[in-house]
Amino acid sequence: MRTLWHRLIYVSVPSTPHAWRLSAVLSRILLCILFGVLLAGLLVAPSQVHAATAVKPSAPPLIVVPQYPQPALPRQPNISAPKVKRCPKVLGLSIKQARNAIERRGLQVGPVKSEQSPRPVGTVIAQHPDPERPAIKNAVCHFVVATAPSVAIPPLAGLTERQARETLAQKQYRGLLTVGHVQVRISDKSPGRVIDQTPAAGTVVRSRTRVALVVAKAPPSVRVPPLAGLTERQARETLAQKQYRGLLTVGHVAVRISDKSPGRVIDQSPAAGTVVRSRTRVTLVVAKAPPSVRVPDLSGLTEREARKTLAQTQYRGLLALGDVDVRISDKPPGRVIGQTPAAGTVVQTRTRVAIVVAKARPSVRVPDLSGLTERGARAKLAEKQYRGLLTVGDVDVRVSDKPAGSVIDQTPAAKTVVRSRTSVVLVIAQAVPPVVVPDLSGLTEDQARAQLTDARLVLGGRMRRDSDRTAGTVTAQSPAAGTRVAPGTPVDVVFAKTPAPIAKTSPPIAKYVPLIAGGGAVALFTAGFSWWRRRTQHDAQEAPHADTRLVSMIDPGAQDIEIDAAGPAAPALGLRPCRDRGSQTLVMEDEKDDDDAIA
Repeated sequence: MRTLWHRLIYVSVPSTPHAWRLSAVLSRILLCILFGVLLAGLLVAPSQVHAATAVKPSAPPLIVVPQYPQPALPRQPNISAPKVKRCPKVLGLSIKQARNAIERRGLQVGPVKSEQSPRPVGTVIAQHPDPERPAIKNAVCHFVVATAPSVAIPPLAGLTERQARETLAQKQYRGLLTVGHVQVRISDKSPGRVIDQTPAAGTVVRSRTRVALVVAKAPPSVRVPPLAGLTERQARETLAQKQYRGLLTVGHVAVRISDKSPGRVIDQSPAAGTVVRSRTRVTLVVAKAPPSVRVPDLSGLTEREARKTLAQTQYRGLLALGDVDVRISDKPPGRVIGQTPAAGTVVQTRTRVAIVVAKARPSVRVPDLSGLTERGARAKLAEKQYRGLLTVGDVDVRVSDKPAGSVIDQTPAAKTVVRSRTSVVLVIAQAVPPVVVPDLSGLTEDQARAQLTDARLVLGGRMRRDSDRTAGTVTAQSPAAGTRVAPGTPVDVVFAKTPAPIAKTSPPIAKYVPLIAGGGAVALFTAGFSWWRRRTQHDAQEAPHADTRLVSMIDPGAQDIEIDAAGPAAPALGLRPCRDRGSQTLVMEDEKDDDDAIA
C-alpha cells in the first residue's frame, strides 16, 4: 500500500531531481490529514450511538468496537473540507507587486524583512514558504526584500572637485557613491578645494548615496583707504560707504599719546593702499594730547645724581634719562656740562633728557718742530701718537736768516706737557728781499742817516779823513752805492776834514834815505793792499749780506786811528788783526797818506 501511495504521489509530482523528497513531504502531510479525519470520525460516532439509545431505551446497548481503518462516514452538508492554497512566486517582484499577488491568493503578508544584496534594491530576493509548498487558508507568506549595501564615506576635504569625483569613481566606491550638489562658499582657505562634505567623512551609508561638496572660493579683494587725519567717527563713515560696505570694518581702536591733533587717526593697520580680502577689520590708532612737564636743571650733577633727580616724584613716569654723551672739557670730570632739552623747557611726558658729561683731557708731550716746514710739522702732528691730541694752530711769519719756510719757533715749546686738543702755534722763517744801497756822497751825517733810514738801512762806522772836499760831507761809503743788501745792513761812511798845514824844511839828504826806503816799502805795500782791497770788495759785493760794523769812534786829533771791526768786509777797509784784543785795526800813519787808505 505504501508503494502504491508513493507511486500515486510520484505520478502527480513533476519529474525533478527532488521529486522523491517532495513526495515524502507531501505523503506526510496527507497522512496527517487522514489521521485528523479519522480522529474526527471517532469523536462523532459515540454521540450518534448515544442518540440512538436515547430514542429506543428498550433496546439493548450496542457496543461499538473501533475499526481500523474506519469506514468512511457520510458527508455532512454543513461541513466543508479545507481548501489547499500555495504562496505565489514573488521572487524578483517589488514589495507592492508581491503584496498584491499574495493577497489575490487570499493569503496574508507577514513582516517584510530586508537584506543587503547586490540585486536591485526593493525587489524580493527570498520567500517563505516556498511557492511549491501548499499552505492552509489564511496562512502567512513571508518574503525578504533586497536593500543597498552600506559603505563608509571617504574624506574629500582638501581635494579639488575633479579629484573628489575621481575618488568616488574608484573601484571600491563605483556604483555606491556619487558627487551630489556642489556648493561654493567664500573662505580664507585654498580656493577651489573642498572644505566641507555631507555626509561627513567616515559615515556609513547605503549605496547610491550622493555626497554633497562645499568648495572654497577666494574672498573678493579691496584696497584699504587712507584714514590718517580723520576722526574715529569719520573713519567709520568712510568704511561704511558703498564701495567698502560689507568688505571693511573698523576693528580695535587704540589711543596713543602724540604731538599730532588729538582725536585724529595717526596710524592704521593694514596700511593705506594695502589690498586685503573682504571682511577685514582695520585697526585704528587715535592721537591723544600728552601732558606737559618742565625739564629740571641737571648741570653740575653726576650721571647717577641726574638719574635720581628724574626719578623723583614730580618727574617719575614723565621724564627719563636718555643718551649720555662724554665730551672732553676743562670742567670737572664726570659732571653734566650740557643737556637736551635745555633746563626750564616745557616738554611732553615720556620725554628723554640727553646729557653731556665732562671728561678730562689726556696729556701729551709737544714734539720739537724746529727746522721742519709747515707741511712737515702738520704731518708730524698727524702721526699716531699725536693724532687727535695736537693740531697746528696759527702760523706766523718772521724775517730770519734761517732757511725760508722752516719752523724757527713754536708755542707751546718743545717737550711741554699739555692736554689733548691743544693747538701748536708755529713761526715760519721768511727771507727778506734785498734793498739797494743809496749814494751818500756829499751828504752830511744827518742827511746820510735819514737817507739810510728811508732805504731800511742803518748808519754803520763813521771815519774822518783829510780831503779837499767840504768838511763833514761823505767822501766814501761801504757797501758802495747801488749794491743790493739785506734790510737793516749798516753802511760805513768816511767824512771829509780840512788837512793841517805842512812845515817846509830842507833836511839833509841822509835824513831822507830811511824815508825813501820807507816810502818805497809803503808804495809796495799800498800796491799790494790795493790789489787785495779790490779783491775783497769784489767778494763783498758778491755777498751783500755780510755784516761789518765799526765799533770805535774816530778821534780827529789822533794820527794813529784804531777801529774795531768785525765781519768779512773788514779787510776791504784796510784793517788788520790787533794783537791785544783779537780785533782788526786800521793804522793811519800820517795825514798825507793816500786817499785809498779807506775805500
